[in-house]
Amino acid sequence: MKRFLKRALRWSAILLTILVLLLIFFYAEENWRGARDWATCQQNLTARGETLDLSRLTSPADPKNDLSKVSIFAELYQDEEALLNNKISPVHPRIDLVKTDLVRPSHGNSTPHYPDISKGELTDIVSWQKFYRATPEAHLPGKIGTPAQDVLSALAQFDPDLAEIDIAISNPNAYWPVNKPSEDHMVTYVGGMTTVAQLSSVLRLKAVAHLENQAPDLAEQDYLFCLRLNRPLTNQVTLINFECAISVQRVAHAILFEGLHRHAWNLTQLGQMEAELGKADLLAFALDGIRTDRTSMLEYMNLLQRLHWDVVNEAETSDTYYYFGLHHLPLSRVRPAGWWNIDRSTYSLDIQKHIDAIHLKEATISTDAFPYRDMSDSWGWNHPQANFWSSIYVPVTTFAMPYFDNLGHKIARAETYRRLARLACRLEEYRIAHGQYPEKLDELPGLPAHLNQEVLSQQPLQYHQKGDTYQLYSLGWDQKDDGGKWPSISENDGDWSWPGP
Repeated sequence: MKRFLKRALRWSAILLTILVLLLIFFYAEENWRGARDWATCQQNLTARGETLDLSRLTSPADPKNDLSKVSIFAELYQDEEALLNNKISPVHPRIDLVKTDLVRPSHGNSTPHYPDISKGELTDIVSWQKFYRATPEAHLPGKIGTPAQDVLSALAQFDPDLAEIDIAISNPNAYWPVNKPSEDHMVTYVGGMTTVAQLSSVLRLKAVAHLENQAPDLAEQDYLFCLRLNRPLTNQVTLINFECAISVQRVAHAILFEGLHRHAWNLTQLGQMEAELGKADLLAFALDGIRTDRTSMLEYMNLLQRLHWDVVNEAETSDTYYYFGLHHLPLSRVRPAGWWNIDRSTYSLDIQKHIDAIHLKEATISTDAFPYRDMSDSWGWNHPQANFWSSIYVPVTTFAMPYFDNLGHKIARAETYRRLARLACRLEEYRIAHGQYPEKLDELPGLPAHLNQEVLSQQPLQYHQKGDTYQLYSLGWDQKDDGGKWPSISENDGDWSWPGP
């Protein structure tokens, strides 16, 4: 018996030694492979003219131009780092977010909604009047006015805030603070820019009311103010800035659309509004944002790799922790360091495919690199490569890529509607000058390069004159002609339309 035990112990020691040696070899090999892949990845990107140095992708930030330091926005950023970690209760800033219920009602189906310009819908100003009459926070006088008067009266409480915001953004170097890694986590500062994006809807409703009051000059001021809101977003380019910018621009398109359908704009106004739209380059904006966010995420991955146990345990309750699949890593510190490098190289090269798919010279996007996906599964499990193993092996790549896969759809749609809006201005100019719309877009004088062009190909946009109106649209993401209609089945189907008056 003793002899058997000695033999068993000896073999156990041998097997344990072999296991330890195998583990040592495994970790050494994976760390070496990860370091090799990451070094090769960086060399390849450098050879292509890319940089992973965040300081080279962002402009130097002068604190005197930081909008979070302006008094009207300061409370939105008060101890935001603590707010993000639920360490303190939210404060009530000067721009009271509750006010946004007056422009983004959330009280059920009886509340007014913003029309879809792709369907040729116009704002129902009467429904907004009824809504404000039933909303105590609107502070309307007892005497009922016209729908436009009541809407303007309800929105008047925003005027002091909007005036102060206009002064703040008049600084050409003004910027919103962006993602910054702190000692133990990444802080994302979004309070100001998202609030401004929400408040842009105030300008939309005011503009519609001014148009109803036969005051197109005031409506044009609202339109131009709306576009000015985007100026600070372009001074520190990230994808958050881009998302906010296209949201604000969508509101500006709605103002333009309302005026065009009323034939309210004159030639001077149309020229100025179209010129302002022409200053934006959404493809370049998105491209810069992708590059910046790639490098920012790599810094975040460095932070994740350095996490201590107490920080990991605390992070388990955060959305970020779950989004990147780190809830599958209770032993994240045991992962080979090389796997972080493999995640870095995989993520960086996958992002490069998206970058390469945006062609600034041709002003197009290739859909091949952006496989549009249904994001109803918000954690990204619908990604074809998302599984338990990938969430451990390359977690950031696995759970971040669905967002980038869908980004092409957002970029293409936003740039398409910018082109459609500019063409609509020129079509209205042509109508004013000739008494009718042209038979073809080629009849419009002095068309800039790529204006009459699909974003997803180099084919011309679809235009059909129909008596005293027209049909103007893009073939959309699927590049199939649906007659200017969006069947509302999927964001991936249907055309992107700008109906004529």
